[in-house]
Amino acid sequence: MALVLLYDDARSQRICSASAVEISTFRQFLKTEKVFYNKSRVGALLLHHYQFLMDLAATPVSKELSAWLESDRKLPVMHCLRADIQDLCACCPWVSECKQQDCSAADCIGRLMASQLITDVYECEQRRMDKFIGAVISKSRRFFYLLQKNSRQQQNSLFDLVDLLKLKGKEEGAVAHACRTTLINYRSALKTAIS
Repeated sequence: MALVLLYDDARSQRICSASAVEISTFRQFLKTEKVFYNKSRVGALLLHHYQFLMDLAATPVSKELSAWLESDRKLPVMHCLRADIQDLCACCPWVSECKQQDCSAADCIGRLMASQLITDVYECEQRRMDKFIGAVISKSRRFFYLLQKNSRQQQNSLFDLVDLLKLKGKEEGAVAHACRTTLINYRSALKTAIS
């Protein structure tokens, strides 16, 4: 994703040269809130979600949850929706200049936003599962509490990065604003869906 902190003038100059059409395409993509999660993909997400909780249920109670999460059994959503993250990166009009769509740089707004949306979907589906079949396991509540806490931290980091961008020009500012607005609207839609 190309919306990274613009420390050097060379990168800023290249981004300023992006055409209005490319920026408009990117903005429209960000406004399409359901682009990540069609019915088929949400079904796959739920399946991975349930398997993940069953794996968690088999973990000894004495074992720290944080240690379990750091083990080889990573949160399956990152594998389940990896293609979506790549799609988001590939849609960015500046991806050829950024060269960071596959990296783990902490200052990449695109990655933060994708992670935030994924976390929100997990939180939403956890509540739906509880309503449908009851609490799957008591330990899942602790897990999703930590996940939600991490989600808030990610959101704060995202907004801080948008503020630090201090982009010049209406178009670049509009893209940064679209990131912020999309995230806020998506969270609002999820809250409405589960209320």
